[in-house]
Amino acid sequence: MRRKLKPLVEVERWQMRDGMISHDDGLHFSILGLEVEASNREVDRWSQPMVAPRGRGIAALVGRHLDDTLHVLVNLRMEAGAFDLLELAATVHFCPDNYKGPSAVGPPPRFADVVRDARPEQVRFDCVHSEEGGRIFQAQTRYMLLIDESLPAEAPPGYLWITPRQLASLVRFGNHINVEARSLLACLGFLT
Repeated sequence: MRRKLKPLVEVERWQMRDGMISHDDGLHFSILGLEVEASNREVDRWSQPMVAPRGRGIAALVGRHLDDTLHVLVNLRMEAGAFDLLELAATVHFCPDNYKGPSAVGPPPRFADVVRDARPEQVRFDCVHSEEGGRIFQAQTRYMLLIDESLPAEAPPGYLWITPRQLASLVRFGNHINVEARSLLACLGFLT
């Protein structure tokens, strides 16, 4: 992966308008600047950039039984800021709004249809969570756990079947499991 700085005026389909950096079609996210005042912090006033996602995200972990043992399908995912470039992530993690209409960024990610078409009896956990953080502004993610015994036993490239216990054991080493997958891991008891 190569990175290089590029002036905003050279980035296609992104503009500064209304005090924010945004995509022309309202997709992905915007960057906005905030002036903050708080009397109960170590500094009582500061300015900072914030990332404001466009649309509610979905992070879903799909499980199935292999040899009578529950496994979950994790995705090897590359994300900006990842310490080791790749981390284990939820089976599906995306913002559906980016894949609709004439401005769609392409086809939805692999297994998005499994989540979209899940029958009620397959869904074990379904909750909208407000993401908090010093650089995130009004983000929401729909976290889901589901079982689909019809998924192939052989994981496709970039994916791995792993038991919940194996996944949990990796947390203690740090930088192996992304934040969304760790949130789902905390809810894995609902899969049984």
